[in-house]
Amino acid sequence: MAVVSRNERKKRRCDALARLTSGMGVSQVTESLVRDYGITRRSANLDISWASTQIVKNLDKHEKKDLLAWLLTQSERTFQRAFEAGQYSSAIGSLKLIWEMTIKDSEKKTSAYHGNYKH
Repeated sequence: MAVVSRNERKKRRCDALARLTSGMGVSQVTESLVRDYGITRRSANLDISWASTQIVKNLDKHEKKDLLAWLLTQSERTFQRAFEAGQYSSAIGSLKLIWEMTIKDSEKKTSAYHGNYKH
C-alpha cells in the first residue's frame, strides 16, 4: 500500500471539489481522479465524499433567497436549452421544477377556514 503525503491528498481533494463545483458528475469526477492520480476508486470516493461535505458546509453561509434565485436561473437555462434541442420532456420537467419552487407552495398557504376556528 502506497503512502500518500498530506499535500498530495489535499491536492486531490481540492481537485475533486473544483470538479464537482464546475458541474461534473460524481462518476465523471471518480473516473478522472482514478485516471489522473492513479488511485483506486475507493480512494477517489473518499476524496469526493470530503468535497461533498465541503459543499454542504458552504450552503450554511448563503441565504435561502440567493440559493432559490440560483436554482431558478439554472432551471430556466436548462429549459431553454432543452426546448431549443427539441427535448420537450426535459423542458416540461424544468418548467415543473420552476413551478414547484415558486408557485406551488404559495397555493397551499391560503386557508379555507375563517374566524375563530382552532385546529
